[in-house]
Formats: sequence, structure tokens, C-alpha cells
Amino acid sequence: MTTVGLGACGLNSPVQTDVDYQPGDGSAVTIGQVAVRNLAVVAEAKGGNGTLIGYVANSGLEPVNLVIGWADGSSEPVSISVPPRGATTLSSATDKTELSGVPGAPGDWVQIRVNGAPAGDGSLQVPVLTGRDYLEDYVPAS
Repeated sequence: MTTVGLGACGLNSPVQTDVDYQPGDGSAVTIGQVAVRNLAVVAEAKGGNGTLIGYVANSGLEPVNLVIGWADGSSEPVSISVPPRGATTLSSATDKTELSGVPGAPGDWVQIRVNGAPAGDGSLQVPVLTGRDYLEDYVPAS
């Protein structure tokens, strides 16, 4: 009898795998065939340089050239090329994609604009992370 009673405990519980969530530190946006995933900025201070981390996937049959920058246009954006049916990592320990003039300090959220996707443009809020522990290789060079 106890087994039957305890077996029903999960009857009305939601199945966690049915809930969409971002499993990494960063944010995500999908613009048609372009998927930006785990996007975040690694920076030491507000106003300094920041390293973009995350990746961009292109499920389309044509290459995509994106321009990513602060939503307010306060600094020069960066260009990212994504091959057809491929993905591009924004930064690695040896090759960083940096934006200048980070508009927030570590712990803040900042607005990023993604332009150039065939289905249109998009924007999203991303976290500013400090370059500690597993992110120490992503601290901006300058």
C-alpha cells in the first residue's frame, strides 16, 4: 500500500524537461535561421572593453554575416561570419571578440543588437560577467 501511495507523488508534478530554459550563463535569441546562444560579455569594469562569449548557429543554406554591438550604438560593432548549416564560436581563449565601452559593470545586464540576419534584426539583454574561474581566459586583452 505504501508503494502505491508514494508512486502517486509525482502524478501532478510538472516534468522539468518540458520547461524551456537557457542552461548556460548567457542569453539566447533566434532570428529566423540564425540562433544566438549563451551570449554574454566578460568585463572587469563598466566603460572598459568586454569580450563577447557564446556562439551563433546558421541553419540556412547561405552564409550569414552578422553585426553585433551595443543596442545604443555607443561603440563600433563587430562582424561575425557564420557558414551555411554551421556555427561560429564568438571567442576562444586565444581569439577574443571584443567590444569597447561596456555600458554596465559585472553583475549588470546590457542590451545587445544583432543585425544582418535574413529574417531581420534582433536585440537581447545579456549579463556582464567577471573574468573569474572558468572565464579567466576571456578577460579582455586591453
